[in-house]
Amino acid sequence: MNLRLQGPEGVTTLELSDGASFGDLIDAAAAACSLPASQVELRLGFPPQPLAGDRAAAASSFVGAGARLVVSKARAAPTQAHNPHGSGGRKKAAPQRLAEGAAPRDRLGAS
Repeated sequence: MNLRLQGPEGVTTLELSDGASFGDLIDAAAAACSLPASQVELRLGFPPQPLAGDRAAAASSFVGAGARLVVSKARAAPTQAHNPHGSGGRKKAAPQRLAEGAAPRDRLGAS
């Protein structure tokens, strides 16, 4: 099975045996794109959607011959920073009080 890989360094053709597993596909894509297999992210289709599955499953159950895959380095999941001040949302301003004897301003009326 021949596949087209669009990686960080350009486009290349990958040749896999018909009995190759999804894990074999990931390993071959990693080697072709000079990335560690643990950091490879495969995308397929338009717009490209992440391709994931059991490494032991047949690669042919995920992609067909001639498919074009986008290979990139997997992004790390964002970590939530510790905020010692609570939820981190904006605090509402405290309501302002009128000074004793002062009248509220009429925003729509004449001054």
